[in-house]
Parts: sequence; C-alpha cells; structure tokens
Amino acid sequence: MTQIQKAYACKLTVNGWQLYSYEWDDDEDSAKNRARAKRRGESLSKRLSKLVNAAKARLVKNPQLSERKLAVEVRDKMYSLMSKYADDGARDTEPEGVLVSELETAFGLENYSLER
Repeated sequence: MTQIQKAYACKLTVNGWQLYSYEWDDDEDSAKNRARAKRRGESLSKRLSKLVNAAKARLVKNPQLSERKLAVEVRDKMYSLMSKYADDGARDTEPEGVLVSELETAFGLENYSLER
C-alpha cells in the first residue's frame, strides 16, 4: 500500500499544533481560553484529516493529479480555518510549519517541498 492509499488521521493536539496553551495563567479566563484552544486544536486535526483524505481519494481516482498541487489546495483551505483561530495563534509561523510538515508526510513529499 502506497502513502497515498493509506488513510490519514491527524492526531495533533493543541500543543502539537503549537497554539497558545494559556498554561501559565491560573484564572477563570485562562481556563476558558485553554478549553477553547483545546477544542480548536481538535477541530484543526479533524478538518485536516477530512481534507487530506478527500484529496487522496481524488488522486486515487485520477493519478495524473499532482500530490504537491493537492497538498497546496489542502494547505490553503486549512489557512482559511486557521485564520478564524488566529487569536489562539493558529496563523503564527509555528502552526503553519506544523501544517506543512503534516502535509508533506501525508502526501509523501520531500521535506521543505511546500512553501511555509
């Protein structure tokens, strides 16, 4: 089974995505922020899994498609969601780098083959 044929499941947490964790503060607002950031990390992982698997299904049906081009499409769709979560740091360079690394792995691309 090739990398493209394997189902992809993103298992990143709020820390894996490198979102703001609010772990240093110990007040009620910080607890709410931590819970929100956790939900957003889970949302990013679920959305990435769905988008990657849909793109891989397209590639299996049409092998002439480019893995790199599909990865860029997924990246751009994820950036849209990440922009909504920018207040938790989702559009910082670290989460963007995490996303690109996940896509390179999911699509069997070389490291640093996608623009960060």
